[in-house]
Amino acid sequence: MSDEGCGLRDVICDQEEPADPPGERLKGAVAFLCPEGGGREWLVPPAEVTQVVRL
Repeated sequence: MSDEGCGLRDVICDQEEPADPPGERLKGAVAFLCPEGGGREWLVPPAEVTQVVRL
């Protein structure tokens, strides 16, 4: 699968931060984005994701 032209990959509503100790992990929603043309994925709150339309 090519990452070219990629955007929103997934939204997970009950994502936990794996770096936190097991008893202190809080669940929250996370959107997984990848930049157009490839690169590293970004994790952002879903409320901050907006659609961009190219003209």
